[in-house]
Amino acid sequence: MIDVRKETAERMKDRVPKDVIFQLFSVGLITEQSARRFLIIDRYEREQPERGQKDCVKDRIADEFCVSSDTVKKYLCKKSI
Repeated sequence: MIDVRKETAERMKDRVPKDVIFQLFSVGLITEQSARRFLIIDRYEREQPERGQKDCVKDRIADEFCVSSDTVKKYLCKKSI
């Protein structure tokens, strides 16, 4: 299982210092759900799945984050809006 707080801080360290990310978590400005959504979208974009592999990548990401593949699909659909 992925530590959402640490992974979010690691992925955003180029933009924001890690301690600031942890402070935002502690005061509730970043929630576990919003961070998980960010990480799922970021992971999918980094994978750049080829045609025919998209469902496999979505399923693998769902397993990593302990969510359903429907949740991953929902997050990716909301990204494009």
